[in-house]
Amino acid sequence: MPDKDFDDRSTWVGPFFFLLVHDPLDAEDLIHEFFLRSWSGGKRGANRTESLQSAIRLLRLYRERARKVRYKPISGGKRDARRGTAAQILEVWNNLPEIEKLAHVVFSLPVMGSEKMATLLKITPGTLRKRSNRLLKRLSEQTGRPPEGVFEKLFRNSFPAAVRNRLRRRLKKDGPEPDRTAGYSSTDSPIGRIWAAMVDGAVVRIGIGNRSEREWLSCLVPRFAPKGISDPGRLQPVMRELDQYFAGNRKQFTFPYRLIDASPFQSDVLAACAEIPFGSVRSYGDLAEKIGRPRATRAVGGALGGNPLPLVIPCHRVLSSRGRLHGFSGGLESKEKLLALEGHAGLFPASGTDRR
Repeated sequence: MPDKDFDDRSTWVGPFFFLLVHDPLDAEDLIHEFFLRSWSGGKRGANRTESLQSAIRLLRLYRERARKVRYKPISGGKRDARRGTAAQILEVWNNLPEIEKLAHVVFSLPVMGSEKMATLLKITPGTLRKRSNRLLKRLSEQTGRPPEGVFEKLFRNSFPAAVRNRLRRRLKKDGPEPDRTAGYSSTDSPIGRIWAAMVDGAVVRIGIGNRSEREWLSCLVPRFAPKGISDPGRLQPVMRELDQYFAGNRKQFTFPYRLIDASPFQSDVLAACAEIPFGSVRSYGDLAEKIGRPRATRAVGGALGGNPLPLVIPCHRVLSSRGRLHGFSGGLESKEKLLALEGHAGLFPASGTDRR
């Protein structure tokens, strides 16, 4: 686990989630998820804007998951009357409007300027300040304490040292193993150079396009492993099957592969896509229906856009409902060539917008 990155960012990531999520156990899990997502996505030491964007996205995802089950804190009975100032402020805080709390937390974080913060929340700087001041006024009125310092006390006490230490231990256990390596190799194909990477005996990433070795390594480290090494020997069976596919002598891949860090929704989409047989095509709507989310057509397209294993998980076989080519990590020309290889030459016109 990169200790310095955790120390630097947990000073604001911790209070961010603990102040905006009612359940402290959920808040701790979200901080844990934030760092794992960040490191697995190659964003170790990411800039402040990207970090805050990631935190807000994760918070919104959490609220989407939990919107039907409202958290109700357990009453402390007689002990409530003896709680300290910070706990009393926190009780008032939890009952304030969510949008005002988010605005004030973001406004108060030592992360970036207020104008960038406002842009991130899609409101004007004036509105951000107004909401922040309104929240301070409410805190002051309901706690009977002056506005100055009331939030600072809450901020300081929101992320206990015991939780920070527990998270440090969890992340050391769950984070990238320091001795793990990603072996990689490449082969030429009719659609450009194909790269593949393997970790612990399974292919975790396939890249399409004429990217350099340095660009390819940046896709692997540290998302899939702390270190990447050229290993043609380990990847020989994979390269052989890819060459056979492009020569028209293989319709299905047999080497093991594994999805890393895919969300439950993306995992469902990619699993459905993996079932599309050679020579067949499906629409984004077909996949949405298959996973039980018929209205999530665009979200299905987004999930396929992040497919880490093109060819193996054949997202090139997914078209719009009107039979048009749309969206592919290797480009529409490559998608058209792959479909031609599978018996669909010249049948599908390209489309830049249709994903239904």
